[in-house]
Amino acid sequence: MAEGKFDGLFINLAQQHEGIEPLLHSFFGFLERKTDFFVHHDDPQVAETMMLKVLRQHSANALAKKKLKAERDAKTQQQREEARRLDAERRKKEEPELGIVEVVEDEKEEEKEATKNEDMEVDESAVGSDDAVLPVADDNATVKQKPNEGNGGKTEKYEWTQTLQEVDLRISLPEGTRGRDVDVEVKKQSITVTLKGKTVIAGQLHKAVHTGDPMWSVEDRKELLVTLEKVNKMEWWNCVIVGHPEIDTQKVQPENSKLSDLDGETRGTVEKMMFDSRQKAMGLPTSDDLQKQEMLKKFMDANPQMDFSQAKIC
Repeated sequence: MAEGKFDGLFINLAQQHEGIEPLLHSFFGFLERKTDFFVHHDDPQVAETMMLKVLRQHSANALAKKKLKAERDAKTQQQREEARRLDAERRKKEEPELGIVEVVEDEKEEEKEATKNEDMEVDESAVGSDDAVLPVADDNATVKQKPNEGNGGKTEKYEWTQTLQEVDLRISLPEGTRGRDVDVEVKKQSITVTLKGKTVIAGQLHKAVHTGDPMWSVEDRKELLVTLEKVNKMEWWNCVIVGHPEIDTQKVQPENSKLSDLDGETRGTVEKMMFDSRQKAMGLPTSDDLQKQEMLKKFMDANPQMDFSQAKIC
């Protein structure tokens, strides 16, 4: 039997009962009235044994999921703390160089601003003529958020954090909300969250996620936590739902911890992403740029007779 096949039916029943015990009374009352479940065997222990078997099976499944989620949360927190520690050490070592970089960056910004002001100027002699070119404002320009401590962002309806493996959404709910009041539907490229039949959030996900049993829970009867597992574990999301506010992924703090746990190829990819992210943040060449520069240098050394004064790296 497909797991979750009758969830809609059971949620409808649960919403009509005040708690689990009344719901169980209704279910066993149905078995008593409409079936011979309790009297089919001469020994009443047969029915009790069957019920306990099913109960223990689902109880074990629920406890295993809870334990897995706790371990994943603990690992994520450990990764964030280790990342902050390593980042602080890196910044401390790079402080002498950063002073020079900041001056260069400030000069670049001043040059960009001066160029922008020149572009915005209009030739007075052209005003009123057909050749006049006026600056046009970009109404489509959007300001991206700086990532929060969890490398995520915030919208009007939820806050979110992420690792390279997962995305966590925290959605505020009215006080006293129960798990049976909420329904979460996660598909490969979309998510829908409803509260008592009314849509809270719905839309197309930024990237694909693994489906199956969605990991979600109502905490303190006032907040919904939803965990999404990314399909591509080698990229940062700039938003959760397409069209919602985006973050600047170039300012994401990469996960530096537990690199030893990764296989060689994955570890190399992650380290390259971390290095390139730091280089871009400081306006310095990425690993690909440095590789091209090194190749050009070797070619120049091997061909000293050639003129490379106009050479450009593409």
